[in-house]
Parts: sequence; C-alpha cells; structure tokens
Amino acid sequence: AAASESPQAGAAQHSQPAKASHMTATSEPAQHATPPLAATTPHAEAAPQGCPPTRKPYHVVMTAATGIYQEWQSRIAYYHYLKQKKAGGPCSDIGGFTRLFNSPSAAPDKLMDEIPTLVVKQLGHGSCDECDHGFIVMNRPWGAVQFVETEHFRNIPEEYLFFIETDHMMMRPPLNGATPEKPVGFGFYYMISTDPKL
Repeated sequence: AAASESPQAGAAQHSQPAKASHMTATSEPAQHATPPLAATTPHAEAAPQGCPPTRKPYHVVMTAATGIYQEWQSRIAYYHYLKQKKAGGPCSDIGGFTRLFNSPSAAPDKLMDEIPTLVVKQLGHGSCDECDHGFIVMNRPWGAVQFVETEHFRNIPEEYLFFIETDHMMMRPPLNGATPEKPVGFGFYYMISTDPKL
C-alpha cells in the first residue's frame, strides 16, 4: 500500500524535541554484534534557511516486527523515505526516521546498522496483561506506548509524528495536514479498540 497517494500525510503532534540511534525501549544501547552506528539520516538538523513559515516537519515512525518478510518491506519503505526526503528538498515536511521494532525480549536484529531503529518488547501470545489476546496488530499500539516513554522520543526535534507500516511506500513527499488541534490519519477497519477479541 502506498502511504502517500494523497498529498497530505497522516500525522499527530508531539511536543518534545531528539536524536535517533539504535536503542532499546529501556533507553540502553542495544547489544548486537557490531557497535551501534550513528543515525543514517539527519535527526537533529537545524531548520533550513529560507523555508516558508507554514512548514510543519514530521518524524516518520515505521512500526515493524521480526521476520524476513518484514525485513524486506522495511528496507523498501526506508528506501522510498530517503528518496522522497531528497526529492522534497530541505523545505519539505519530511523529517527524521525511526523504525519502531517490536521483537521478543527487545532483541536487536541485523537491520539496526541500516535503518535508524528503536527496539521495543513484543507482546507475548495468550491472554495475559502483556499478551496479544490473539490480536497480532496489538504490537503496534503497544510499541507506541513504549516509544513515548523513551529518551529517544523526548529527543525527537520534529513536533509531529507520521506513523507508517512496513508495507507503506512514499510515492511523493507528503505534506503535513495535521494541526495541534486535529490529527490526520486513515482508519483501518481491523484496528479498533472495540474488536471482540479485545
């Protein structure tokens, strides 16, 4: 699915300023085979000179899970993010990028050296307080809850967040249509809090 067939991005305001790196949700650097690298995109860049005062940059947050299928989708989505960020120029609304990676026990993966990543814990299976209740997409909001409790989130310089999934591709630089009073988004019929499984 293309995340930006319409010219306006779904976004929500966030009032904290940051710098991205590969971190776990406990704000400790993730332990993996090679030392964490600096973020591969400019996450704390200064506001470009000469941009219109109406510019509303957003930080792209891509929710992701484990598996080869998700790894390839993540690579493709991140490629298109970089392509559209470059195409939009310094005054586009596209800001930094974080892959919000849900994994068992917040274990890192090999993409952390390719894509700026924050690792959070995946829900367990079953009906416990920290289980998915058979509703696998629960990991997305669960990851977002962990995300907003991290230093990584507090350090993000953009005032808006644009949440995407791994199968969303930016086909052109999306404009930020959100305001401090009104978020913008697309309603997925299967992601509702009143689902009988919950």
